Amino acid sequence: MVSSVTKSRISAAAQGVGLARGAYAHALAGLHHAHGPTLPPDVAASLAEMRGRILSGRLMLLAVAREVDRGGAASGAIGLMKQTCTDIGWQVALSATKVLGRFGDLAVLGAERYLRDVKVTQIYDGTKDVLR
Repeated sequence: MVSSVTKSRISAAAQGVGLARGAYAHALAGLHHAHGPTLPPDVAASLAEMRGRILSGRLMLLAVAREVDRGGAASGAIGLMKQTCTDIGWQVALSATKVLGRFGDLAVLGAERYLRDVKVTQIYDGTKDVLR
């Protein structure tokens, strides 16, 4: 049987990755609106880095959740997964607002909300500093 703490940490990690994906999507849409279909090389590089972080977080989440389902995941791996995935969410949301430049904090683009929301995932169910 999976403990409620384990379920909560998996949920927080999934939220971190999901919020990262949302921030990325909103940034991409805003950038295409501003620049058209061809993005400047530095912006494309930032987006590629964000996409790589999202993918690594998603793969880690799925691997640890699979081990939990099989009954073999250590609590340290679960804590590390939660910490890593919520940190990725924060980093991607921050990058998404930065890549939008002076428009990054506009509610109309939606990226700033992800920055606020993802911070909560780092805090609940054990702060990231306690898990370290």
